[in-house]
Amino acid sequence: MLFTPLEEVWLRQVSGLTPELAGFALTPARLLLLLPAMEYWLSFQRSRFILNGQTRVITLATACEVAGIAFVLYVGIGPFGLVGVVAGSIAQILGRLAANLFLLAAARQR
Repeated sequence: MLFTPLEEVWLRQVSGLTPELAGFALTPARLLLLLPAMEYWLSFQRSRFILNGQTRVITLATACEVAGIAFVLYVGIGPFGLVGVVAGSIAQILGRLAANLFLLAAARQR
């Protein structure tokens, strides 16, 4: 719905946002659209390592995710001057992607 004309119905009428907040929330909401799929992928990969008793790899992937989020927030808000919610949305997606790619690489090395 966030990429159709129904975005206004969802954000303004269902969610009850003012026109200004609806416009402000649209970009982060669109960015976070990928998050559920990435969370599913991450959970699936973590489960494979847990079943094999390799939980250290999960800890390293989580550290990679947190470091990625912190770095993107720092760069996004600082040098690039992004609005906090937009920088946070980008950071969340890129951090989750980093964790997924780390676990994917670790699984290929096994």
